[in-house]
Amino acid sequence: MKENTTQNLYSVSSLPDAIGVYLFKDINEKVLYVGKATSLIKRVRSYFVSNNTWKARQLLQYAHKIDYILTASENEALILECNLIKTHCPKYNVLLKDDKAYPYIKITLNEDYPRMLVVRKTKNDGAAYFGPYTNTSAMRRTMRMIRETFLIRDCKQKIKPSITKSPCLNYHIKQCAGPCAQKIDMEGYQRIIKEVCLFLEGKMDSLIVDMTERMKKEAVLLRFEQAARIRDQLKDIEQFMARQRMVINKPVDIDEFILKQKGMNLKLSEVKALLNLKNLPLRIEAFDISNISGKMAVGSMVVFVNGKPETTEYRKFKIQGEFAGQDDFGMIEEVVSRRYKKVLAEDIQQPDLIMVDGGKGQLNAAFKVLSLLGLEKIPLISIAKPQKAGETDRIFTLCSQEPLPFQSDSNILHLFQYIRDEAHRFAISFHRKIREKNQIGI
Repeated sequence: MKENTTQNLYSVSSLPDAIGVYLFKDINEKVLYVGKATSLIKRVRSYFVSNNTWKARQLLQYAHKIDYILTASENEALILECNLIKTHCPKYNVLLKDDKAYPYIKITLNEDYPRMLVVRKTKNDGAAYFGPYTNTSAMRRTMRMIRETFLIRDCKQKIKPSITKSPCLNYHIKQCAGPCAQKIDMEGYQRIIKEVCLFLEGKMDSLIVDMTERMKKEAVLLRFEQAARIRDQLKDIEQFMARQRMVINKPVDIDEFILKQKGMNLKLSEVKALLNLKNLPLRIEAFDISNISGKMAVGSMVVFVNGKPETTEYRKFKIQGEFAGQDDFGMIEEVVSRRYKKVLAEDIQQPDLIMVDGGKGQLNAAFKVLSLLGLEKIPLISIAKPQKAGETDRIFTLCSQEPLPFQSDSNILHLFQYIRDEAHRFAISFHRKIREKNQIGI
């Protein structure tokens, strides 16, 4: 956790423009108020306007300093805020009551044919709980997508395999697999439940691998209708890659969370100093290209926020130019151009650092595109494999023809390698899917 402390008034200019939780403390380190924000600097600055509320003026009268904790998402910030409020009981907070808890999605794993429900409290009853959801509308959209894609039931009927009933309306409108009418056996329905849980846990790679294997088996058995349905499910999932966190029924270890965040902040500070960056690289976007013998070339972009992968913002690209698969530099130019034209057109948040896989040539290709778009001020690096055995990966910048010197145990190098490897994995995964679809003719 980072602190920003002054004796009288607060200088908030050093606070990051990032998601997190902030704590106002008095001179004795007692927590007066805990809040969350999508932009820490903007939110904290708002306390110092002249027309602020009475509560804010009272808070500033006793506050002596501000601590903050960066988080990977708004949902994580909410959970941390709730736990900090319950731990410290700050004077100026509206206490978060248990009877005003945010909703969860519950999968009744303690039933033979599990259902999907909305609940406000979690229990140790053998069920799986996902959430909490701060946006109820978003939660409802998630549930609707799950029903339409996976056909999980939500009715209260007690299902007995020995008794066959007429299928309900949900079955006829394709929002339930119809276990009550024996339209699916228990093994098939349990497979659906496994896939739903993988989806809600955010384990998209495992889910997609499992479903792709089933699709290929159905195609081999000439069951093309079933294979096409799984293909459509995969498309739905790819369009709805909203990761959610499975709730563990035990208190959050706040000290451990803060310790880990301190370590990541230190790494990012080292990156800032090494590359002489103006800002802490809280948002890093990395690109990779994948093809086999110049065929079916694709590109990937991964996003790391506060040193952690933000998979909901990953993007993939089919290379469309005439040079597809033939010109590494041209492919980098295409992918980077498509990405940042969209960033400018839709006013998407710009990264603090861009990284491309490759050497000086790929670096210069990316910089050429950024310059044409007026984005040449965004810091840019590339990472290349070692030239000789025993050497480390090479990090190139625009300032020198030679790579930066790194020891093999460098924390900064390990962070760059982790990001590069994730971009490579995502590109390879996308390339594999395209190959498989071509092979089975779907």
